[in-house]
Amino acid sequence: MKRLFSLLLSAILMSTILGCNTEESIELERKIKLSSAEIYENILKDIVVTDEIGELPPDGLEDLYIGLDETMLTDSIVMLPLMSGQITEIAVFQVEDIKNIEAVTTAVEARLSTIQNGGAFYPEQIDVANEGQVLGREHYVILIVDPEVEEIVNNFNKLFE
Repeated sequence: MKRLFSLLLSAILMSTILGCNTEESIELERKIKLSSAEIYENILKDIVVTDEIGELPPDGLEDLYIGLDETMLTDSIVMLPLMSGQITEIAVFQVEDIKNIEAVTTAVEARLSTIQNGGAFYPEQIDVANEGQVLGREHYVILIVDPEVEEIVNNFNKLFE
């Protein structure tokens, strides 16, 4: 009887432990599989971004991001200025194969360099451009050129905690 009770108790404990791990795995999986648009929405949570930016059509991606091969991406979203008086550009790239992270990061860094070395015309824009950042985590690479860069970076990093 004691043996049966011990086995039953062990089975209950194991199912409880496995149940907890399953929930954690689901949560981790959800974070890893966010679309670029979902990452974009999350990193801008509680941040006011100019409404003078718009989404780059997919056929313009390789023109602005020289060296970026769209076949390396699962998806992407690129929001850039609609007027020359704006400098904000925020882009999120979900990389299909982790082996291509370096190549995508290099193309995004080249885009940031272009913005910093000729995309900004006014002193305030130049400061914002120079503070721009490229970040990579897991299968995602992001470009942030915005006055709220630090807060956006913090929001991005929180997604992976």
